[in-house]
Amino acid sequence: MTPTPTPELQEFDAQGVRLEKQQTSPKDESRKGIMSYIMDIAKRIKVGTDITTISLTVPSLYELPESTLEIFQTSAMRHHDLLISANEEEDPVQRMILVVRYIFTLGAMMNGKKPLNPVLGETSHCKFYPDPNDDENYAACFGEQVSHHPPISSFHAENKKCGIKVSGSVKVSAKFMGTHVRLALDGKTYITLDKWNEVYTYSPPDASMHFFGLWAEYFGDVMISCSANNYKANFTFKAKSFWSEAHRIEGKITENNQVLVKFNGHWNDEVTFEDMRTGEVEIHDSALFEEGARVEYPKFEKESEWSSRRIWQHYKNASSSSEAAKAKRDVEVKQRQDRAERAEKGVTWTPKYFNEKTANDWRIKDGVKLWVD
Repeated sequence: MTPTPTPELQEFDAQGVRLEKQQTSPKDESRKGIMSYIMDIAKRIKVGTDITTISLTVPSLYELPESTLEIFQTSAMRHHDLLISANEEEDPVQRMILVVRYIFTLGAMMNGKKPLNPVLGETSHCKFYPDPNDDENYAACFGEQVSHHPPISSFHAENKKCGIKVSGSVKVSAKFMGTHVRLALDGKTYITLDKWNEVYTYSPPDASMHFFGLWAEYFGDVMISCSANNYKANFTFKAKSFWSEAHRIEGKITENNQVLVKFNGHWNDEVTFEDMRTGEVEIHDSALFEEGARVEYPKFEKESEWSSRRIWQHYKNASSSSEAAKAKRDVEVKQRQDRAERAEKGVTWTPKYFNEKTANDWRIKDGVKLWVD
């Protein structure tokens, strides 16, 4: 006997007109997934908890297939054509403007998804070619994870032909804030323009990674100083609020406290620079920097066992979320085993390629090769 189907429950409005049943969209399903994930975390972790050292199972939907080390290292030279222009610029004020614009391009690497946690000693190599027709014009980039607790990524990059260097280190701490994760980014980056014997120094702003919509933003103050003169750039990344848009920025370039240039806008869209001396206006359009320079990685068989590509190869090549989760778990288990073995032998880990010059200020050692031949 065939069961009688249960009649669908009908709903009517106040006038007795039947209401059409709404279909659940993929966006609704994604939102439900995010809510479930947040609620699961909230059951175990209080809002405001530092989650830097906590192992969290993150669904692949919310995770980037790159480690934090890879992101910091590759972002350093993805748009270094702006620094090449700065090295060719005669006007020191215009050089500072180009350095500021270069820093805006670094934010494009953030999209709200969580990067993988690098393992202690992880390394990464790559090259960036700003001119697609010139194979001799490239920036060689290298990074090493010099600390795991706290997580610190160090990187160094050079374009020898154009006389550009970028080096730095970033210590990351993260707090669960309910609907987002707040990232404190502590460290310094040094930009060297060889032609002018100038070194520009700055510290990154903090950031937030939001679960709903999977988006990220920077917030806080940044100050860029130049070693060869008294020019400074001070600007503020402004956090989104109920009354304002995201990604807003406002700042100025000064010499001995005299304002030379003012700028404002949205760092991920357009920023207007106004020269207070001449009244001239210049527009930074982030749409021009979406692609980035051509990137090249070493041949896989040339990479060491410590390279990001080898460590995370099974995660990156996983054909399902469960396979990716297992690959990630295997890496984490191996790292804990290595740490326990060092503790048992009384061995203290020492970074192989970088030295800590001062607190949380790591510099590459002499003779380190930035590329794997």
